[in-house]
Amino acid sequence: MIEWYDLNEDVALALVDPPEIDEETQTQVGLNWEGELKANPNLTKGPIYALDKITPEVIRLYQTDYSYVLAARKIPKLDISAMAVTGLTICPEGLVLGRRSSLVVNTPNLWEPAPAGGLSQLDLHAQLFEELEEELGLTSKDCARPKVIGGVYDGSTFDVVLSLKTALSFSALEGIFQSSSRDEYDAIRLLPFDQFDAFLQKETDSSLEILPVILKEFQKLNN
Repeated sequence: MIEWYDLNEDVALALVDPPEIDEETQTQVGLNWEGELKANPNLTKGPIYALDKITPEVIRLYQTDYSYVLAARKIPKLDISAMAVTGLTICPEGLVLGRRSSLVVNTPNLWEPAPAGGLSQLDLHAQLFEELEEELGLTSKDCARPKVIGGVYDGSTFDVVLSLKTALSFSALEGIFQSSSRDEYDAIRLLPFDQFDAFLQKETDSSLEILPVILKEFQKLNN
């Protein structure tokens, strides 16, 4: 079940100590990581933050790494919920969606708000701008300051959702996107504001499960 959380626009991130993990589980994580690398040699065991507790004012989180996040899907007692950011890139004509490449490890070929990615630093805005440049080719100079509008949890990942407005047209955004190779998305599309309802009725099977929830909350905020 997808859950939406109301968050203050100035929600703070508070770092806490990670939970203790016994040696047996650590060994299982290591073995799982070896298997994941055989299947996908491009994986990296980078740092990522995981959720501890949420309130509208503060998100408590702790540092782990990607090997533990992947292992948690097979070792339930790990109970790790990865932290991530999702940006709602809003251009004059509507919302920008990205279709996840067939090369990505998780949920390939599905549409999602773009950009999006795991939280590897204690700065929501900096993380979002990093994803923006990597995935869409845009920089902070192309957009207004992001605004936190809420959070969404799918049972394994907690995404802080931020709106990101740009004065660039969609055709300009698409030109920038296509001008260089991007690994995360193989295409982007425009979802006009007046077509949100039609998308929710007909196209949710081709999108991440969190997208319909995010669109509905976005509509509430802008009605």
